[in-house]
Amino acid sequence: MVMIHEKLTVRCAYDRAAKYLVPSLDDLTASIGGAPGVIRLTLPLEEVGLPGGLALSKDVNAHFVPIQGQDEGSKFTAVHLTPVGGGPFPQLLGLLGIERDERPETCTLVLEGSYDPPFGIVGDALDAVAGRKVAKSSARELLKTLARALAARCRQ
Repeated sequence: MVMIHEKLTVRCAYDRAAKYLVPSLDDLTASIGGAPGVIRLTLPLEEVGLPGGLALSKDVNAHFVPIQGQDEGSKFTAVHLTPVGGGPFPQLLGLLGIERDERPETCTLVLEGSYDPPFGIVGDALDAVAGRKVAKSSARELLKTLARALAARCRQ
């Protein structure tokens, strides 16, 4: 099992972002014009050290379940991402949310989760060489996409 922990600061006050988190996740699933609950993850290849200008995309089924009874300093939703059509791609189980930031006009997006590389021991070796970098970059791209959706709602 491989752990992922990524954070990204967003120009949106925590109180507004907390209100807009779930609608922004809904925006993401609608943005590709596909079935509800599907997100297209796009990974620019320069993020993993390959020549620029190209990107890999994969549609994933996205299941978000808001968690009730949270403290005032953070708001999380459970997340389960699975590749559309299967294939040699891992599933991600974890938490996606926002936390208060030191500055009142910003908040921090957080993605914490875990995945098991496909193909057992061979997959573990591939993950150690390149897969972990791809997973980390994919998580970062998901946070950037969500940050844009949140920021757009906060500007309204």
